[in-house]
Amino acid sequence: MAKSTALFYDFFQTLRSRGWELGWEQYELFLRGFILSKFETKAELLNFCKTVWLSRPNQRGEFEELFEYYYAKVPAQFLQSQISKVSVTNTDSYIPEEAFSSLQHVASPPPESSTPSPTPAPSADSPPSVNFDTVEVALNIDSGQGEGWKAETPHTFSAKEVSFIFSEQKHIPFTVRKAAQNWRKMRVPTQKRTTNRLDVPALVQQIAREGIINKLPYHRQNVGTQQVIWFSDHGGSMLPYEVWEKQLLDIVRTTPNIQRTEQYFFHDYPSPEETDFKFFTNRSHTEVKTLSAILKNCTKQTAIVFFSDAGAARRRFDTERLSVFLNLINTIKNTTQRLVWLNPVKNTTGTAADYLAFLLRVHYPSNDELKRLILEL
Repeated sequence: MAKSTALFYDFFQTLRSRGWELGWEQYELFLRGFILSKFETKAELLNFCKTVWLSRPNQRGEFEELFEYYYAKVPAQFLQSQISKVSVTNTDSYIPEEAFSSLQHVASPPPESSTPSPTPAPSADSPPSVNFDTVEVALNIDSGQGEGWKAETPHTFSAKEVSFIFSEQKHIPFTVRKAAQNWRKMRVPTQKRTTNRLDVPALVQQIAREGIINKLPYHRQNVGTQQVIWFSDHGGSMLPYEVWEKQLLDIVRTTPNIQRTEQYFFHDYPSPEETDFKFFTNRSHTEVKTLSAILKNCTKQTAIVFFSDAGAARRRFDTERLSVFLNLINTIKNTTQRLVWLNPVKNTTGTAADYLAFLLRVHYPSNDELKRLILEL
């Protein structure tokens, strides 16, 4: 049976065969980001591949050599014009088959022979052969037929039985434990609140002083009242960083002293609307909420976080984008000064993100930068 190969699939399999801890989710993430983005140069494509697949800096040299080898096999016309012709109608976990029509090639099946032919030795300049063997996994699916349904005991696989071990934390620039510790150190306003636990010493003092019980005293405790507003730039060039943002948001939402976390969405930059700005309450952009309505329930203690590359991923300077962000930042600072920006792209030279650093604190989401961000909030 002929085996079809998608874009950079051999590159991805070669990395795995050399011991790189990569999961299928990361190849799917590469395809989604590649199809939705328009890379104009070879360097942009290399940086994108490093973002989704390179987890250890000491392997950069090996990664770049393999990239050069497999980049030479990509048809030139595909990189120049085919991207604009590919469309994706569902960005969750399914990519239409038509999107791969220009990426696939069919290899001729080897002729059948009664005697197996010897396997040629790999040359020094070619990558190692890729093992396409997969592990068959028995699925235990509940058909919903009631108590009469007998589920089979699923087989658990050891690390030696699977071809790879995937860890979601391998390709993010921070560790979850340290990030959670840093967010717990954020300065949080507190207020005294009465609990339902009776204060016995205070009750005894009341009886000794007045001889009767006028009012039952209860313990009071300090309760964090911190509110976090999270503005998410999503889609397009921000697609590879969704896992980073999701992990950070999970940490923020589970931090004990943070009482409430609200998330709003925009693409590239919020749409200006006369003297206001338009955000969305969901990723589908079906419900709109203006900035003035969001800030109405905020105080000077509210922490506001932007997660966006501000055009740095595409290496472009957009004056319209910068103008919108300048007005947006000035409007927010009239309500609260606790405003920070998380940019998942390190190199921002010559882009709009480079100029935003003069107006507010911009941080890359690494362990050290997250620590500085928390101290500044």
